[in-house]
Amino acid sequence: MRISAFFLFVVLSATLIPGPPIAAAWAAGNDSGARAAAQGDLIPLERVFAMLRQSYSGDKLDARIRQGANTTYYEVHWLTAEGRKLIFLVNAYTGDIEETRGMDAGGGR
Repeated sequence: MRISAFFLFVVLSATLIPGPPIAAAWAAGNDSGARAAAQGDLIPLERVFAMLRQSYSGDKLDARIRQGANTTYYEVHWLTAEGRKLIFLVNAYTGDIEETRGMDAGGGR
């Protein structure tokens, strides 16, 4: 029961605390992605979250911007209503999901 309460706290905290703007949050780790975000070239991260909520239910745990060889991606860590943790690699320009990995709450694949 103690773990469940902690897990619920972590999930609720992640969803209720607004994150800083993408460009400020990731500028140190990814200059080109941060520049694109600041210029408005990338689709808004909130739009990606809304798309994922509609298709997969649940909510975000974490999100990062990643620079691939040919494009910029959002790496979104997601918790479904059923307790599965999914990791999406989403094209930050088009919103297309390029890759999905998943784990159940117990850590299995």
